[in-house]
Amino acid sequence: MRFATLILKNIFRRRVRSFITILGISIGIATIISLGAIVGGAVFTVERMLRSGKADFSIIERGISDLTFLVKLMRILWTR
Repeated sequence: MRFATLILKNIFRRRVRSFITILGISIGIATIISLGAIVGGAVFTVERMLRSGKADFSIIERGISDLTFLVKLMRILWTR
């Protein structure tokens, strides 16, 4: 119990520093989540456009992985 009281005492002793640290961590996590959502939406939109045949033109380089490889890999790793 003494260690826990020491931790709480130090957190409340430096309130501004603790608040700024929590704020920074929160902004970092929110940034990563929002970028993941943006990339996922962009990949979904491009996939849908290419599969529907409504794209004006499609340029595909020989020997590269498909556009959705990273998203599929992230989904596989996320479900573990």
